[in-house]
Amino acid sequence: MNSDNAIPDSLLGNELSGFWQSVRHRLDVRGLEFRGSMRFPELNDAARLTLSSLLGKHLSARVSLQELETVLVAQGLASDLPTALERLGAPANEHHVQRRENNQQRRAARKAMDQATRLWQEPWSSEWVDWLFRSGQMARLDAPAATLRVTQTRLLLDHRLQLAGAIAARSDLAVSLFGSAHALDDGSMLERCIRRALWHSIDKSVDYAQGRAVWQSANIATDTVSSPVLVWRVPLCADTVLGKLCAAADDALVPIHLSAMALARHEIVCRRTNTPVLLVENPRVVEAAAERDYPQCVITTNGNPASAVIVLIQALLKAGVTVRYHGDFDSAGIFICRRMHRLGCTPWRMGAVDYTHALSIAR
Repeated sequence: MNSDNAIPDSLLGNELSGFWQSVRHRLDVRGLEFRGSMRFPELNDAARLTLSSLLGKHLSARVSLQELETVLVAQGLASDLPTALERLGAPANEHHVQRRENNQQRRAARKAMDQATRLWQEPWSSEWVDWLFRSGQMARLDAPAATLRVTQTRLLLDHRLQLAGAIAARSDLAVSLFGSAHALDDGSMLERCIRRALWHSIDKSVDYAQGRAVWQSANIATDTVSSPVLVWRVPLCADTVLGKLCAAADDALVPIHLSAMALARHEIVCRRTNTPVLLVENPRVVEAAAERDYPQCVITTNGNPASAVIVLIQALLKAGVTVRYHGDFDSAGIFICRRMHRLGCTPWRMGAVDYTHALSIAR
């Protein structure tokens, strides 16, 4: 069809300008292929007469865009409705076009993710996908990129299961699984997606927004120096590197921080002792033990335990040392207590009787 044919003046008049714009808006929103019907906008008598003559019938409340296209093509204006509208002074609105394309891409990405997680065994997989789209994590990602996010997350979740509770370094996982030491850097899109999945897989008492705490709760260390374990009189063999380090701190009457790097680089050799180790949530208890030269070992989780805490406690338990845990009697404290109990520690003064007794004393 020759789109260079002259356009009748009656179709270019101001009376029909609003009508063409309304049709264009419907295509911008619904898609260029939309050929359903739409309500007529408000038209004056001259405009209604012109359209009635164009369509060859009396106007009803609605107009069929398929019929309109057929007539405009027959008039020689263009080969399709969108092109005809452009010639009639109603070009595409780039904002609406981009918004429609974004919505189409978003729907395709969501469909791809739903399909990719369909066989997941985790009951929270749909909730995870919902959050990714609600929070904007999937903005501007097409279907292949969305599928890749699912694949990458599944890869890490499966690898974590293979670790069977062992501590892993996040940077090492980033290299071995994704080919870049920075693939799981704090705040990256991939880090946020996987962190949310890990958050679902652990006790949700850990706040997702705490970031590194989620990784640490999943036994994945974010680094090896920034989250050490604070200890007092930890029972290590005196002829080992770590034992000498701790003995020097004990002699100086100061607690000492043992980093995950130190615990990984040097062998942890524990002394057998019949005296239980006290593991507490609040570092102030360790400080008080040092101030009083308390003879018993006291270790703090300093809130939710990082990987250094887990490594040291596992070594003590493996050596047959009894580790008793005491922490805050709130939701977060109970969560930490449960986590330490699963590790092998014994809750100490964490029962309902202990709590009510403490309340009676505090009155």
